Formats: sequence, structure tokens, C-alpha cells
Amino acid sequence: MIRSTAVRVAALAALLLVSKPAFPQNDSSTTVRELTAMLNQFLNDAGTNNAEGFDRFFADDLIYTRSAGATTTKADIMRSMRAPRSAGSSAAPASKSTYSAEDVTVHPYGDAAVVAFRLVGRTEHSNGEVETANYRNTGTFLRRDGKWQVVAWQSTKMPDSAQAGGAAAQPGSSEIAAISELWAREWSARHPDTVLAMYADDAVFYAPDRGRVAGRAAINDLFQQMQSAVVPSITLHSTHAQISGTMAYDSGNYEETLTMKADSTKRNFHGTYLMVFRREAGKWLIVEHMWNDLTDAKPIVGQ
Repeated sequence: MIRSTAVRVAALAALLLVSKPAFPQNDSSTTVRELTAMLNQFLNDAGTNNAEGFDRFFADDLIYTRSAGATTTKADIMRSMRAPRSAGSSAAPASKSTYSAEDVTVHPYGDAAVVAFRLVGRTEHSNGEVETANYRNTGTFLRRDGKWQVVAWQSTKMPDSAQAGGAAAQPGSSEIAAISELWAREWSARHPDTVLAMYADDAVFYAPDRGRVAGRAAINDLFQQMQSAVVPSITLHSTHAQISGTMAYDSGNYEETLTMKADSTKRNFHGTYLMVFRREAGKWLIVEHMWNDLTDAKPIVGQ
């Protein structure tokens, strides 16, 4: 009987080993949230030159490949950040840089993960000029003793001519268009609170069937009503975007499918959009947002 019991236990153990996933299913989404938040905090630390943030983010055995192809280590990075300032450097800096992550993709593999994203670096110079640069970054993260850190990092600078056909992009156009794309992703993911945070307090939203909706509170009421009635899926196609000082705009075309919660029927729409942005405290916020619906539109001329 002891031998029979041992065989059954061994067989059960083998079955559990075969059926057990490499890591819990819910751990994947938790990892995505943790690493996305970690990345955003690191970019904020980069903008404020916070050496402690870099120390937390990078592992001691880091291999960092810069966009020019040179490799460096964490020790080199920390030495550079903690180097004493030269004489006279106590004056206000001649420029201010901020960084944001767009198109973030996280692939978890248990205690390892790969994070890829587009880094948007924005530098405001003392003469009022604004310079924007885009980089493709890929980082390899390891979790050791419950703590995530980067062990490998690759950065590649994107060419300035980023628009289709090789036409030169307007200054900052990719940065602004990326914010509009983020809006569309969050709206389709049914995250109205995240979407609302992208609007200024005095923002105005113009909808084809609602007219002028003024203020974040009123916009929030509208968004909550819409999300309670439909499941949206929208895609934006930016055609023109530009930055001028602390103001910017993005305009283009959209397609949207709305699934009615009442009866699960689907309705398809298309039209054009315009978003006007204002930069506040280093962040672009929507101040004017307008849509039109061309789904059933008839030409005025030639009727």
C-alpha cells in the first residue's frame, strides 16, 4: 500500500508540474502596471536629474548601449550624475528638458520582462525655442528579491523626418500626435478618468450632438454618460500637428465603432477631429476638442 500511495503521489506531482503555468496569469497584468509606473517615474527623475531615481532603476550589472553605439555601465552613469557642478553653475539652467514614454509595450516572462517604448524628449531653451527628439528604447528588467531593475538598455535615435513619404515633420508634431493617439487608446479601453486627466480645467468639448460642453466637470458628466451606454473603439489618423510656444494642435480623421450596451448592436462612424493643447507645468493638456460626424453627411454644394 505504501508503494501504491507513493506512485499515486508521484503521478499527481507530475501532473501538477505539467499543468502549472510558468507564472500566474494575473501576475502578467500586475507586472505590466508595475513596470509602466516604474518607467514613468524614471523619466520624471531624468527630467529633474534625480540620481537616486537612476540608482533605483538600474541594476549594478547594467549594460547600457547609447544611441551613438557606445556602451556604458551604471557606475559611469552615476559618476556622471553625481559629479560636482562647475563654478558658476548655480545660475538658472539655460534649458529645461522633460521626457515622456509613448507606445509602451511590456512583455513579462516571470521574473524577467522586456519593455519597449518611444521616448519623447522635449527641451525648452531660454530663448523660447523648443526642441523635440524621439528615441526607440528597449529595456530588459529582472526581478531579484522582489525588486525590479534594468539589466540591459538599448537606445536608438529616430530620424527627424518621421512622416510618411519622407516629408519633414513639423517641430514637435510626433509628440502632439502621440498624445492624441494615447487619448484614443484610453477612450477605447474605457478609462474615462485617465482620459479626463488629459483636459485642462477650462477645457471645452464640442460634440456633434451635444454642442459646447465647457469645463472638466461637465466633460466628465458627458463622458460618464457615454461610457455607460456604449462600448467604444476609436482610431485616429493625425494629418497635421504642430507646436508653437506653449500652444499646439492636432487634427485629422477618425473611425469609431460603438457597441450599444442595451442590445449589443454596432454602429460605425467616421469624421474629422481637432485638438488644441496648452502646456501647463510641463504637461500638454487639451483646451479645445472638436469632432464632426461625416457618416451620413450630404454635400451642400451640388445638391
